[in-house]
Amino acid sequence: MEYLPTKKSVNQHRDPQWHMDAKLGIFIHWGLFSVPAFAPIEYGDITEIIANHGPQFAMKNHPYAEWYLNSLRTGSKVYQDYHKNTYGEDFKYEQFAEIFKEESQNWNPKEWADLFIKAGAKYCVLTTKHCEGFLMWPSDTENPNHTDYYSKRDLVGELANAVRKVNIKFGVYYIGIWDWSFNTIPITDLTSYAANAITTQEFADYSATHFKELIDKYKPDVLYSDIGYPIKGNAYEIISYYLNKVPDGAVNNRWDKFPKWLKILPKTFLLKKIINWVGKRVVKKKKGLPLSKLKIGDYLTPEYTTTSNISDVKFEVTRGIGRSFGYNKMETEEHYLSEKELIWLFIDIVSKNGNLLLNIGPKADGSVPEIQKNRLLSLGKWIRRNEKGIYATIPWKRAEAIAKQISNNIIFKVRYTASKDGKNLFIFLSEIPDEGKVKIENLTLTIDSEVYIMDDNDKRILTWKKDGDDVVIDIPNIPKNWISLGIACNI
Repeated sequence: MEYLPTKKSVNQHRDPQWHMDAKLGIFIHWGLFSVPAFAPIEYGDITEIIANHGPQFAMKNHPYAEWYLNSLRTGSKVYQDYHKNTYGEDFKYEQFAEIFKEESQNWNPKEWADLFIKAGAKYCVLTTKHCEGFLMWPSDTENPNHTDYYSKRDLVGELANAVRKVNIKFGVYYIGIWDWSFNTIPITDLTSYAANAITTQEFADYSATHFKELIDKYKPDVLYSDIGYPIKGNAYEIISYYLNKVPDGAVNNRWDKFPKWLKILPKTFLLKKIINWVGKRVVKKKKGLPLSKLKIGDYLTPEYTTTSNISDVKFEVTRGIGRSFGYNKMETEEHYLSEKELIWLFIDIVSKNGNLLLNIGPKADGSVPEIQKNRLLSLGKWIRRNEKGIYATIPWKRAEAIAKQISNNIIFKVRYTASKDGKNLFIFLSEIPDEGKVKIENLTLTIDSEVYIMDDNDKRILTWKKDGDDVVIDIPNIPKNWISLGIACNI
């Protein structure tokens, strides 16, 4: 069908099957911010900082390294001291461009493609322009505020070619209403979050030209907008333009414009205080992704949070392995998800109708930090053993349950997925049990159900029995380095 530049028309598009089935994508935050690669680490992730200290404190001590420029502009002492001591008082942010251009000459896109394959990823999404405004490809439309503010090397095109050679789909991220090379007023709290939006027709035209150029040049499999679409522009025009060229493309949901009343809201001291207090309370009470309606795009995109229930709407959790998206050299092992935490997060998301868009933050030279690389390899190793219960699965009638090791009463969390035909159930335990009997509560299997361990090397049939409304399974000796146990059965 031909899509028209209207909400009604583009909303007829549905999340493509490949994206529904993929389960794991790799997000890549790479840009000028990869040069300083700095953010404070002592206050937790962004939700913890807002909940514990409030939005104003969070903006001055932002854990996202890709927000380095905004954090400097807030007057943050920690950022300004670091910048002055490392680069000098007169060093301007845009001077990072020449350093990045030189460093990124060392990048080998094939190494990324090989790593993504080993991680079990089916697609990746690259930041082609983040809030700093630097372009990651040699665009025909240059930044009007900075000379040569783009990569002479086509980082976007080279990555697209490399990953597609190994059957990984390729997506582009482009920031929407913010561009700190156009607007130098910093985001300092929740009210300035909206006020930072650029409202000129010039900027809307500039963004639309870039979107169309990315679509025409690279035919991305994912079109990912962030922080809304320029207020003077027409998001439906871009989405329809994209879908008419890439009908099987996936479109995220971050195209909504900020309400106009937020932009013109009087910024009295009292009102700002109330808005920031409310924001802090909302974050503090948040228990996970609220199941909401999809207003635009194919899927929801919660950030550093997920849901406690199966979602009727497809969602894609986006987060770093650590507390930042861009590379933060201050982070150490303790600031990253452990192998166990990452694998269980992934299982939990998939069981509830989600994908995980897991971020890496490469260094300026394109090398992936070892901690991040190791986490990806561990996740990929686990997926290969359990892929039957991951790729192309759907949520079961419920996602969560409890299991118990009978010998010592140790409790395990349980998550479920199912095959599309409903004939196979996949059970994931949060721990590797000791050898012996494990009871899974409130589970019914047919008398002839075959139960076996998912393993890429060996299909081990397990004995089991019904115990009232529960099922008791005999678990053999399993290597603890498997981290989480996957069991399959026909139902």
